[in-house]
Amino acid sequence: QMSIDACERALKIQPDHWGAQFMKGMNLSQWPDFLGKQPEAIRTFETLIEQQEKSTATEGEDFAETYFQLGTLYRKSGNTDKALDAFKRGLAAFPEDKKIREQIELLEKR
Repeated sequence: QMSIDACERALKIQPDHWGAQFMKGMNLSQWPDFLGKQPEAIRTFETLIEQQEKSTATEGEDFAETYFQLGTLYRKSGNTDKALDAFKRGLAAFPEDKKIREQIELLEKR
């Protein structure tokens, strides 16, 4: 797994490198909440989704995971409306994704 520094170096060379951006977001999302990395993780996954929605390429489960991670980060930060929106966008793009469908069901029960 790439470190955040390695991801940043790769992104300086190729700012739209999907894999480096994804690994950066995944790394940032794993930091404990008290370190305050979640806003940067959210921005990273938002950027990835913008890239994905403009692209004709597909990375399969990794693309679906981007929506799942963003929705999860929004939910953890207390923004359930944005979480639900991210999950719904993900389900629209990946209708077979069970993880995303489960998150929508959980949030809609609240």
